[in-house]
Amino acid sequence: MPRRIWNVNVDNVDHVVELKHSYLSGKKSISLDGRLVMQTGVNIIDLKSDFRFLIGTHPCLTRITSNGIGYGARHDV
Repeated sequence: MPRRIWNVNVDNVDHVVELKHSYLSGKKSISLDGRLVMQTGVNIIDLKSDFRFLIGTHPCLTRITSNGIGYGARHDV
C-alpha cells in the first residue's frame, strides 16, 4: 500500500501526517503522529478524496486526486 508522509510544524510543535492509499481497493487512512484519525472502506472508483481534520485548533486538508492514470496527494494546514 503506497504511503505519503508530511512533517508539519504547527504552533512550534512538530507533527507527522501519514496517508496510506491502496490503489487496488481504494481504501485510505490518515494518521496524525501515529494515531489513526480517518479511514475509508473499499471504493474502487474514486477520482478525488478530501480528508479534513484538526491539528490542535488548526484545520487541515489532505486531498487525493487522480487524472485517470495515476494519483497525487497534497496536504495543507
